[in-house]
Amino acid sequence: MKCELEQRDGRILILEHDLATKEESTGTIGEKCKELESELESLFLQKVEAEVKYLTIKKMMKSLKVASTFTEKQETMSGSKVQNPNKLEVAGSEDSIMKNRTNESGKHHGEVLGAKETFMIQRRLCNLTYCFFLQFMLLILVLWLIVSNLEPNSREFVPT
Repeated sequence: MKCELEQRDGRILILEHDLATKEESTGTIGEKCKELESELESLFLQKVEAEVKYLTIKKMMKSLKVASTFTEKQETMSGSKVQNPNKLEVAGSEDSIMKNRTNESGKHHGEVLGAKETFMIQRRLCNLTYCFFLQFMLLILVLWLIVSNLEPNSREFVPT
């Protein structure tokens, strides 16, 4: 009997030691998980910041390209005015032509923006319709399941 108690005490000590080592290892695993999680969050934030910087640079490049084409047109127009300083009528007509062209390009730019806005609205409407249809189908499925579970099982054979 004494031998059995000593064996049980020894086994209890071994199990307690194993339990303590497992708790230490799970504690370190939990710390590692938290470290990895914080590292992933920082990487995600860096990615988002990089995307924002990319988009702002892209937008600035577009505006610079538009501005450079406009200044090139102005330089070509001013160059022709310098060559013909005595011909005020020609310069006036070129000025009116340039104004007409800028007005036309403004109209076309407005049409392009209108087309983009229309496309975005159509896309949002399509997504909204798809989500609504999906939710409606899920609602029908849930209602069908509820009704089918409420019915008594009439397939059972009742002896007479």
